[in-house]
Amino acid sequence: MKKYILLVSAIIFCNLIFAQSTLKYALKIEKIYITKSEGLRYFVVPATLTNYTNDTLSYYTMTCSWGELIELETFGTPVYIATYHLECDANFSTIISIPPKESKTIIFDFYTRTSEDNKTKKVSVGFHLIKAPKDTHPFGGYKYIRKGIQDKRNIIWSNTIEM
Repeated sequence: MKKYILLVSAIIFCNLIFAQSTLKYALKIEKIYITKSEGLRYFVVPATLTNYTNDTLSYYTMTCSWGELIELETFGTPVYIATYHLECDANFSTIISIPPKESKTIIFDFYTRTSEDNKTKKVSVGFHLIKAPKDTHPFGGYKYIRKGIQDKRNIIWSNTIEM
């Protein structure tokens, strides 16, 4: 009986720890602008990453190829990341920091084909949240990004929106 109670207590304790760790950060998206051009419908989607912890969140991203850090889960018609229209002189890793209890909003551009306008389009965004070690130089981050993308536990998923 003692072993059973100990086992149940350990499971509950582990579940509480996991539940608390998932509440450290949140990613919320919303669709605010739509435009149509050459057979494609573009969506401008602000994504707000919130740091609920008491520590500053520092994470890696890329100056141009940030699309590598994004995964989309689509329901219905496929939705694609639009990064090709961005001008970029140099692509390198950088660190973004969010102070405790604050948020940062970044803008994503997505698109669908207008030939599929009558179909349901729902999407949620998965962001590879790859934390930067303290006292790390931003330019050395590419090795952390490459490794972090392989680990699906680094993904923080947003809410689902209809496009």
